[in-house]
Amino acid sequence: MLLVLRKKSEAAAMTRWGVRIAQATGKPLHILWVESGSGAPGDELDWQSREEAEGSEGDLRWSCVLESLLGCADVDIQFCWATCQSRHLTVLAVERKLSPELIVVGLTF
Repeated sequence: MLLVLRKKSEAAAMTRWGVRIAQATGKPLHILWVESGSGAPGDELDWQSREEAEGSEGDLRWSCVLESLLGCADVDIQFCWATCQSRHLTVLAVERKLSPELIVVGLTF
């Protein structure tokens, strides 16, 4: 499953939904946060494990999401933060690479 985040204001709620779906299906959860910037959609993305995201000292990017993960140690979760010129092309590139059965995207993508 691929969960695509774009706004901090919706990240926690969408993460809770993503975790529930991943738990129900028994599938891993990939959380991709995309922001506008200068990167190309084809750039190699750096995925982090849950432990790496939680242990990133000084990296507060995932702080609004990590609280939503309490009590779901049974879910395999990977995190990726992408800064790119085209969020849409980046999401499509990730989709082609991961081939998830389900993609969850916020209303205001």
